[in-house]
Amino acid sequence: MVVKQTRSVGINLKVNIKSIVLLLFLLTIISTQVLSQQREIITFKQGLDAALEQYNSLEKSLIRRVAEKLAYNGFPIEKITRVQLKKSIDSDRAYYTNNEIIFIINPVIYKAGKYMSNVEAITLTWQDPSVIYHDDGSMEFEVGNHITAENLVLTLYGLKDVYADQVVLENQQVLLNKINTAFLSCECEDIKYITANGLIELSENHSIAIMESVANSNEYEVSIGRIGHGVFDDKHFNEVDSIYSIKVDLNKNSVVLLNKYYPSFFPTPAAMPRL
Repeated sequence: MVVKQTRSVGINLKVNIKSIVLLLFLLTIISTQVLSQQREIITFKQGLDAALEQYNSLEKSLIRRVAEKLAYNGFPIEKITRVQLKKSIDSDRAYYTNNEIIFIINPVIYKAGKYMSNVEAITLTWQDPSVIYHDDGSMEFEVGNHITAENLVLTLYGLKDVYADQVVLENQQVLLNKINTAFLSCECEDIKYITANGLIELSENHSIAIMESVANSNEYEVSIGRIGHGVFDDKHFNEVDSIYSIKVDLNKNSVVLLNKYYPSFFPTPAAMPRL
């Protein structure tokens, strides 16, 4: 009788141990999946070639023409993640119509104390070289003068003479992955609805500018707001109507809200020439 009870206890103990082992195994799998989602490797394509994949040969030709001028003035074309062309070009005639090209580096990580706009909107107009423009707004031209489209002069508005040199960090992909992991694990209620989307989803409709801290290593200030300039895709997250300033400390893997403000409180910039 004692022997049977001992065997019964032994069998129950083995069953319980197996159940505990199975439960721990399942918990390990679940936790691994959660961690893998938080540590998902993200990659942002950079460079003009990747940004122009969606455009036809005429559109690529015009965009590259403007990009060369940007690069000559110091804009880091190799860091571009997206190019937006306002009007599509489906013919030679359409090539010489007024247009707008938006060059975007998004997200962008700046060196400590450095800054430049990561969204450059360039307005394109075509002008007759025989027309003389005066400072008072008047102009001189020849009546009946015939000029071919190929002889029109391309004029760019919004192009800066010089762009700040060595502003953008080189090892962006590594840091973006670390910041993305911190965003996905953020528990701050004020911004969790934003950070939970991750950097890739946020970048579709929002400008993400990241500034390296001057005082503390592995600490960054992230500014998130709408890209503007008509860049908008309602298929992606688009609920940020303010500009958020967020501190990310990679040493502690912490994310906190510093402040937010509505951009409409600031003066509206001077309008570019109408297309």
